[in-house]
Amino acid sequence: PWIHKLMDEMNSIENMTLSLDEICSKIPISRVHINRLFRKEIGMSLGRYFTTIKFKYAACLLCSSNLNVLEIASNVGYSSLSYFNKMFKRIYNCTPKEYRMNNSALAQ
Repeated sequence: PWIHKLMDEMNSIENMTLSLDEICSKIPISRVHINRLFRKEIGMSLGRYFTTIKFKYAACLLCSSNLNVLEIASNVGYSSLSYFNKMFKRIYNCTPKEYRMNNSALAQ
């Protein structure tokens, strides 16, 4: 079904820098309708789901790579480091740097 295709597209590392409109364009249904059906099926909006995936991947990169925070932000589609830091702190209750220091084998 289309919902699995959409979720696969959002979970693909190659698509982390795409916008939701670009991802949704791969499904032959309007974005508004996709969001309504997605929310009904999954229990959260497309935007929230995609943001969650992006920040889980960013957290993984913080713990498993030597990339700096700006590179990680860019890898998940954020050109503004300050906005990335703000969103990361909202989700994880700490800055990316604090997260790396507390959760990374690289930090030890």
